[in-house]
Amino acid sequence: ALRERIGALPGQVRRPRRHWLPLCACAAVVLIGAGGFLLLQNGGLGGSSAGGGHEDPEDGYDVVTTLDLDLQDVADKALRRQLEAQNAIWGTTIVMEVHTGEILAMVNLGRNADGSFAERENYALGRSMEPGSTFKLATMLTLLDDARMPVSTVYDTHNGDPVTVGPARNIRDSHRGDREIDFRRAVASSSNVYFAKAIWDRYGSTGRKQEYSDFLHKELHLGQTVGLERLGERKPSVTTDWKVPDPGVMLVKMSYGYRVRLAPIQMITFYNAIANGGKMISPVLVRELRRGDRVEERFESRTIASSIASRAALREVQQCLQAVCTEGTASAFFRDTTRLRVAAKTGTAQITDARSREGRYYLGSMVAYFPADAPRYTVLTTIHTKRQAGKSYYGGPLSGPVVKKVVTYLYNREHDWDLSPENSGEKHYPRRIKGGDIAQIRRIADKFSPRTSFEDRKGWGTVRIDSLSNVTISTLAQDDQTMPNVVGMGLKDALFLLESRGLRVSFSGRGSVRYQSIAPGTRISRGGAVTITLK
Repeated sequence: ALRERIGALPGQVRRPRRHWLPLCACAAVVLIGAGGFLLLQNGGLGGSSAGGGHEDPEDGYDVVTTLDLDLQDVADKALRRQLEAQNAIWGTTIVMEVHTGEILAMVNLGRNADGSFAERENYALGRSMEPGSTFKLATMLTLLDDARMPVSTVYDTHNGDPVTVGPARNIRDSHRGDREIDFRRAVASSSNVYFAKAIWDRYGSTGRKQEYSDFLHKELHLGQTVGLERLGERKPSVTTDWKVPDPGVMLVKMSYGYRVRLAPIQMITFYNAIANGGKMISPVLVRELRRGDRVEERFESRTIASSIASRAALREVQQCLQAVCTEGTASAFFRDTTRLRVAAKTGTAQITDARSREGRYYLGSMVAYFPADAPRYTVLTTIHTKRQAGKSYYGGPLSGPVVKKVVTYLYNREHDWDLSPENSGEKHYPRRIKGGDIAQIRRIADKFSPRTSFEDRKGWGTVRIDSLSNVTISTLAQDDQTMPNVVGMGLKDALFLLESRGLRVSFSGRGSVRYQSIAPGTRISRGGAVTITLK
């Protein structure tokens, strides 16, 4: 019976083939290859070939992914550090190239029993959960494109107090300070009440609920997978069936990201479409399959929709997402737009599934694309955590540090963000020059400003630029017993000047000094401590 099962003659062994492993949505990828077999004749302590009946092994494919190893490492470290700092449960970070759909980084980290973090599960593809306020992007487009709601529409959000919207009770915003606000302010502050009222007013009547879900499916394509099913992508859940016990409550809850379920890969694909001018493309994780030097198969992104929204709606939501970074829920990370403008949305969802019976669990997310005026990259971080004293659970403070780290790394790595504009014949002058060594300031000012005024050719000075771009350099007093004014200086000059006067300096930030803990002119003594903040 055994001989029949393995198909070998007495005294002979047949080496079995290995299994094929499916890897991507486009093809079944053979990573391991196929083992051959050889018939051997046993004889005493040795063996010899029985001749005939053998099969050569076959090498597996080499899989060339789209992952950028340096970026993957940066994203891994940033996510790991934040998960540890917040004592979180799991998290994922994805970086997607806007125009190609290539996934440049995909990090998935979950907590082990000993408190460490490892790649336990592909959360980016396999966790389909209620996203919270990041889903408001779908609500925004629905209101603007389908319902034709003017952005000037105002609703009373009741200063964070609970309100009833349609049949849904206890709808509230997570912040206070807003009462009657328009569409743009509602996006920046991520108002649940505003969007709940707006959707209920336009889709709450019988029959219109179906129009709402049809728009989400047919125009925004939020009810379908994005092409990575064989890698474990979960199908999203965006209802088309309103024969439920509480359809009105479901409609209101959907407006701000509950009663729907999406995987992080589907959410970043949706935001990437906004960055891509409305064109939604599928993400690509495997670029090609090779056998040795020969390319067996090449994979490219496919177009899911040539445009998911009108140009007018796209322009409006793009501006609103920028406002989220300058004055809204992501402003703590991207308010300073002098170097790079970012568009983003944060989201927080309280998790109520059966696995989270004890305590209060949250899903905090941030999705960003940049540069906002010519997008290249879309970045998403989602973190699952339990509410704990002294720890974050809102999307901004929970996921923002990771997104900020990745965005900063990509910005600093690129060499062509600031390509020189075409010469129009018009002269351009600097708006700011750092203070410090007067001789160095003069060399810069003489080259780039129409006029430079100064008191001394050497020493230390501060800089003022008037409305005509004229530069005035004021000399600092050479008194080692008083605190100098280092505001406006770069870190190198500020450190040298302060430490030369015997001060112990601590600093934070980057750029030029914006704050010093000891006021200029104050009497100082050697060994004293001073703190400076740069921005």
